Amino acid sequence: AGSSLGFYAALLFALNFILATRWHWMERLFGGASRVYALHTFAGKTALTFVVLHTGALVVQALPNWSLVATYMLPGRDWAYTLGMVGTFGLLILVAMTIWMKMPYRRWLKTHKLMIIPFLGGTVHAIMLQGDWYMILTVAVGTYAWFDSVFLQPRRGVRVSVQSAETFGDVRELVFAGTTSFVPAPGKFVLL
Repeated sequence: AGSSLGFYAALLFALNFILATRWHWMERLFGGASRVYALHTFAGKTALTFVVLHTGALVVQALPNWSLVATYMLPGRDWAYTLGMVGTFGLLILVAMTIWMKMPYRRWLKTHKLMIIPFLGGTVHAIMLQGDWYMILTVAVGTYAWFDSVFLQPRRGVRVSVQSAETFGDVRELVFAGTTSFVPAPGKFVLL
């Protein structure tokens, strides 16, 4: 059960990176960006739960063998398990920062981009212990999706600058100037 929970956590973690790419086919598949983000939140919470249960199940299973518990939990005793702890505690720290720390969006986004560290820690941990082809595929797909959302996706889209900004009561009017045309359609939105 512990190993299965770890595997499903890795799959959900990779799925979360895919959901964060803003690939148009994902939005069409799930019925819009808001549903993709809702699924991203659900998958992230579920992955976190599975990671914690994975670690807890393995520790409980190892009891009363304290030497095995130490191998699982103490850094440096076994590199595969050390990477697993990087995954578990890295994820817990980054999620704790998301939940309990108030920070500007840009700073939060920078910390959220660090999710690749716990993902790679946990998945390389699994590869070192079992070396299954499907975990290697999960790592490859998840890492590519993370790379796309962090490095490639910001380069896509329309490049504009704010030409003017005025406030009229509760409404903020922004006028953009750009080198490419953007024709809004009903129901569309932009991310600034």
